[in-house]
Amino acid sequence: MEVRHTFRGQMLLMCTVVCMLHIHTEVSAILFCEKSALTVRYVENCPTDSTSWENAAKKMNCESIEQRCSDKHHRFQYHCVINAWRNATLEVCALNRTIIGYCTEYSINGTVIQDNYGADCTKFNPPCPTSYNSAEAYKCRLN
Repeated sequence: MEVRHTFRGQMLLMCTVVCMLHIHTEVSAILFCEKSALTVRYVENCPTDSTSWENAAKKMNCESIEQRCSDKHHRFQYHCVINAWRNATLEVCALNRTIIGYCTEYSINGTVIQDNYGADCTKFNPPCPTSYNSAEAYKCRLN
């Protein structure tokens, strides 16, 4: 009886470790990726439509950059977004995220794409989509 109890405990421990590793991998993709900081380029304006966005993305060639911030299924994607202080626009290769209700920003300090809670783009004219992929930030223009 004690052998079975020990086996169950070992299995539970192994499952817990595997789950924690999976969660760590997913969360680290959201939290930061230092390699993205090496790709930052400040620009006057961001592309405002899908065609010009795709052309800019081809020039940056983000998908070719090797990174270890996430699993092999997640690649860097082109972003053109505001900085955290909303006083500059920049192009950067980074992991994408779903943005809900706010403009997309790139935090230089955090090396991460994230929501800018000081820029509620649903109140813009025209408003941004309620939810959008950060790699499609051209759908949310600053006024």
